[in-house]
Amino acid sequence: MTPMAATTLLRTLQKGQRDHDVKAHKDIYFLSSPNRILHLTLHVSKYAGRLAKRRLAKKELAVTIVDAFLIALSAAEVLEMDLSQAFKRWTDPRKHDTLQSFGLTLN
Repeated sequence: MTPMAATTLLRTLQKGQRDHDVKAHKDIYFLSSPNRILHLTLHVSKYAGRLAKRRLAKKELAVTIVDAFLIALSAAEVLEMDLSQAFKRWTDPRKHDTLQSFGLTLN
């Protein structure tokens, strides 16, 4: 994997999520930005509720993390953020060849 792979992957994932939202969630995608953000915020609240459980099954944790990440990709679209560019501002992309490495840096 090249040093820019995580940045490229993030750009690809964001575009893929946008394409999915346009096709599968037209009713949400074409709402006004404030209403889309409200919808996404409710999703984040649902995931926070799941994470607040004392005994979260491993599979439920994995699904929740993936769901939250997808909502973050959608939110970036609403906010007109290119996460791959933000990635470059937060850390040196040459140090991260995976999104996991990037996430650990932000941790």
